[in-house]
Amino acid sequence: MAQGLSGITAATASHFVLDAGVAYANIDITALETAGTNAFANAIAATDAVSLGATRGGGTFNVGRTLREIPVDGSIGPVKGHIRRQESRPTLTLNLIEMTIAQLTRALAGPTSTTAGSFTKLVGAAIASGSYLTNVAIATTFTGSGGLPLVLVVRNPIVMEAPEVALADEDETVISVTFTGTVDAATPNTEVWAIYHPGVAAP
Repeated sequence: MAQGLSGITAATASHFVLDAGVAYANIDITALETAGTNAFANAIAATDAVSLGATRGGGTFNVGRTLREIPVDGSIGPVKGHIRRQESRPTLTLNLIEMTIAQLTRALAGPTSTTAGSFTKLVGAAIASGSYLTNVAIATTFTGSGGLPLVLVVRNPIVMEAPEVALADEDETVISVTFTGTVDAATPNTEVWAIYHPGVAAP
């Protein structure tokens, strides 16, 4: 019996995405888009950039694009040129194992925070401009790139649905937080996600 075909090439090992990566909020996009091997390090060194903490179960990035077919009588299937972009709702979901006050504030879309004795008390409040982050980004190792990661970015994100806090015996609590990108009112037709690929050539 003949051996099966394979798409493996000498370059294949240079195109793997590895491990869960690391997530940040409010990275400096201008620094990220500046050439150099320190681009990502410079982006997270920005004044407002903050680590979103440790994860268990990593994260999920979805550009959330919905395309609409314009149906036409007599066609056996979708017609080339008859496909429209209908919606883009990009999301970045992180399974966070650290539960800090800052993380809960982001996950609950900007509750009010007050001191209550020995505690910090969080209570729901109206959505304000400060409830939105500038961006969220997850970066993960890309083999063969010489140190630059693959970076997935969602802009103007907010958590649309508050995460569930599940407690279990002999286990640690992980909250699943989904950041949804929102479009700028000045550019409502511009999608608010980006993939920064470190540029290793395809085979």
